[in-house]
Amino acid sequence: MNARALRLTQNRWGFILFMSVMCSLSPFAMSFPVPAFPAIGLEFLKPVADIQLMISVFLVGLGVAQPIHGVLADRYGRRPVLLFGFAIFFLASAASFLTTSWTALVLCRFLQAVGVSAGTVTSRAIVNDLQPREEAAISLSYISIAMGLGPILAPVFGGVLDTTFGWRSIFAGCAFAGAVILFLAIWSLPETRPANKEPRNLLRDYNRLFRSPEFIGYTLIFGFGQGIFFAFLPFAPDYFENILNQNTGVFISAWIGLSLSFMAGSLLGTRLTGFLGMRRTLFVASLWLFIALAAMVGSLSLFGGGVLALIIPLMLAMLGTGLLCPLALAGSISFDPKLAATAAGTSSALGLVTGGLFSVISGVIYDGTLWPFMGLVAIAIFGNLAGVGLTRLTKEDL
Repeated sequence: MNARALRLTQNRWGFILFMSVMCSLSPFAMSFPVPAFPAIGLEFLKPVADIQLMISVFLVGLGVAQPIHGVLADRYGRRPVLLFGFAIFFLASAASFLTTSWTALVLCRFLQAVGVSAGTVTSRAIVNDLQPREEAAISLSYISIAMGLGPILAPVFGGVLDTTFGWRSIFAGCAFAGAVILFLAIWSLPETRPANKEPRNLLRDYNRLFRSPEFIGYTLIFGFGQGIFFAFLPFAPDYFENILNQNTGVFISAWIGLSLSFMAGSLLGTRLTGFLGMRRTLFVASLWLFIALAAMVGSLSLFGGGVLALIIPLMLAMLGTGLLCPLALAGSISFDPKLAATAAGTSSALGLVTGGLFSVISGVIYDGTLWPFMGLVAIAIFGNLAGVGLTRLTKEDL
């Protein structure tokens, strides 16, 4: 590791803050325009339901681009991939500000996701490059807190900008954020990729990943951990408005409570990992999810599907997933430093696909009650436990 790369971590909190901003801009940018959807719909004469495509296409861009960024970052280095990605994000954001075409705006949202996902992948790889495994797990827990803050704060700032300056100012804000990060990366970010004289072989690299029970296990933990929250998203607005007869403010408060629980779990994970170690913390968190599931079923059986009867047990579950997901992210990229970025992009994409499947299935089977959701939560928790078991195996055990 060169001296410039090592100096990057001398200011530990500055390093974590820089990585957090790069990593959290992705979820921030995804939900940043949401408050402006009605205004965007009016300008382009689209119903709000069609405007939701701006979220869907962003998710597709993240899923497609992250594995590609990972492979390129392992082959050519973290720095060029990061700089190129944020350059794309800046240009796509500027084009979104200027365009008068709905089709062009949707395309720009896709390109925004393609560009900004480079930050999500490379920042995790850089942490893994520069820090030992346990320390990297702690740093990634703090980064996960920032990622949890992103979708909470983004609609607030987006609403202020939309109300004050119009919806286009939101994309001007994205362009400004991308330009700042690009400048800081050019100025202060060295190359951190471990020296590797072997030529990269994509098939061999993916063969190593998918033959590793450790990588598969950590990826399952991350994907199934997200599945709990993704299963809640598609029916939650309808359930709160039409079943519980609650206004939007109650739903937003519940959403914030769940996000804060996830962040609290991530913060707790930084403490438990240092005290118990990574594997024991994962096991404790997986057991905690079974307690949360029992609380959900008991609360639903005894008190029905009221707001508190739903949200309090679900907050317990989000506390557990907040513990699990950062450790899973750290574990999935740590078994081979030469494949850190490839593993980061692949595990993120597979986790996104898994969460998306939970969201699709939940929307299809929703019947106005919480029992289908409870079934999906149980599947997610057992899937997570299977992932924890796989992390304790070696290839010889399979």
